[in-house]
Amino acid sequence: MLESLVGDWEIEFKLWPEPGQDPMILKGIATNAMILGGRFLQSSSTFGEGDMKTETLYILGFDRRHKKFTSIGFDTWGTYSVSAAGTYDEKTKTITMYGEDEDPVMKVTQKFDMILRFVSKDKHIWEVVFKDFRTPEEKEFKSVEVTFTRK
Repeated sequence: MLESLVGDWEIEFKLWPEPGQDPMILKGIATNAMILGGRFLQSSSTFGEGDMKTETLYILGFDRRHKKFTSIGFDTWGTYSVSAAGTYDEKTKTITMYGEDEDPVMKVTQKFDMILRFVSKDKHIWEVVFKDFRTPEEKEFKSVEVTFTRK
């Protein structure tokens, strides 16, 4: 399944800074390749320009022990990694991976879903949805949506 994402992609990165605000939209490119004997997918991207130029590195896999997809990601916005794990839903053609990140600056544990939607062989979408964003009343907040279109 992950091997279907191998190739070169144009990306449209949307970032919503706050609930209810318009997204910032950045364009870029990504390259996906299978690594470590075909066991993992490495996704590298660059998007934006000037002060907003960003590089990312994500590694996706499938943990056969736990029967879950896994993700670990890095980007030039921070000096830390984020990770998540979850399952595939055949009906929606979506991998939903749950993660938590302890943020010492905001003094909060951020809970989130990383969602990978398989739209077609030439298009997939990554989303990051925060859970209980600031308070339990703010149930979900989609902060990031990245659309990958095959070159």
